[in-house]
Amino acid sequence: MAGAATKTTDATAHEAGGIVAGMTGDGIACITLAAPPANLIDARLVAALAAAFDAALRDGARAVLILGDGAWFSAGAGPDHVAPPALAPLLARIEGAALPVIAAPGGPAAGAGASLALAAHLRLAAPRAWFSWPEARMGLLPAAGAAARLARVVGAGPALALLQGAARIPAAEADRIGLVDAVIAGADPAAFAASALSRVRALLGAGIAPVAACARPVDGWAAMQAVQAARGAPGAPGAGPGASPPLVAPARLIDCVEAAFLLPWERALTFCAEAEADAAADPAGRALRHLAGAERALGPAFTQRDAQGRLTLSPRGLGVAGALRAAWVMAAQALVRAGAAPAAVDGAARAYGHEAGPLDSDAPARADPGLARRLLAALVAEAARLIDSGRIDGPEQADALAVMATGFPRARGGPVHAAQESGLAALVLEMAPWAELDPVWEVPAPLARAALAGGRWERRAPPLSPEGRRPPPP
Repeated sequence: MAGAATKTTDATAHEAGGIVAGMTGDGIACITLAAPPANLIDARLVAALAAAFDAALRDGARAVLILGDGAWFSAGAGPDHVAPPALAPLLARIEGAALPVIAAPGGPAAGAGASLALAAHLRLAAPRAWFSWPEARMGLLPAAGAAARLARVVGAGPALALLQGAARIPAAEADRIGLVDAVIAGADPAAFAASALSRVRALLGAGIAPVAACARPVDGWAAMQAVQAARGAPGAPGAGPGASPPLVAPARLIDCVEAAFLLPWERALTFCAEAEADAAADPAGRALRHLAGAERALGPAFTQRDAQGRLTLSPRGLGVAGALRAAWVMAAQALVRAGAAPAAVDGAARAYGHEAGPLDSDAPARADPGLARRLLAALVAEAARLIDSGRIDGPEQADALAVMATGFPRARGGPVHAAQESGLAALVLEMAPWAELDPVWEVPAPLARAALAGGRWERRAPPLSPEGRRPPPP
């Protein structure tokens, strides 16, 4: 049983689905997220948390205290940051409860975990805790109406700064802006849990009443000024050139913060749910999430830490990245030999979303879908050659390394992902006449097979060792 829970509950405590729950003798229900190592908010934990919360209400609890066992309060919904659908109605019930609900993060609370804490009526945090909503980096909105709740708790301006920047806010700073109500000490998780329980008892003794985010006083004028400033900021949606293709999430995030002050609360949460679904369905957001997974999959075979601790490419990673860039440049040179102006080639690459063109000219972005498609095809073909030769294991590694090597637009997810989104089979058919111009467009066997298989790529199995075992993946 989780250590923090055993210090705060009596013998009625029980564990199920990653939740430890129990009731103190004076009627405080203690619910602890206990799904090591990071208390991820998955469907199983949400169901168990809902059952524990319902039991607390049914058993006549005077208050509910939500804790996290271990180093984390909760790291959120996992690497893809997509929260279970059942989280939103659960948070609405927590927020609307007639008894005080207090969240007490003794460690970091990220993504859906931070959204859970935000739905409580009060938040107590350990000094080592921090809060973060990293969903913006994945083209998503924070889960379960968190954009609206955060705006009502800390104000529209601070909420937009936190959510757009996906920054970590330490407990002390969270206390200063009103995101947490107190920072309390505790030498370890059990000591912090005991301190939190003591604080809840003191609050009950003082007659604390539950106050939901939507019931907090607001400065509507300041909120609308912050919203308008966000819409007009450089790089904001509609304020000028941005990502290619543009993401849905940034504009919808501002909409959700505005809705928190303009709409009745239930309608604001419904609006946020619709906006969250829009962002989740956005192809550019899907590309970002694919790329994030591809970068995690590179591993130590392709990456290393430099003397300053920064993540860089290993010699093997540099070799593969160099091969991808060389194919990209060769395709550009072949297009110039076929009559395209160098400025047109680089302009097409920039318009597609590359940070710079393969020929390193100063040409401005100028869309030319035909040229951009040929540059894309060369990268995809080289990725297939790298897979066929065993230098990489699959297309995800090619996507991540192509972004590093060529400045390929992150919002397109890498060349293989982009080709599959636009139709890999059609691209392969187009490459046959291009290959007559230059072998950079020749279709390797793995690419032909992937096109015939509807975009499903074969994975190379690593060779057997002399003992007949396969080595672990890099």
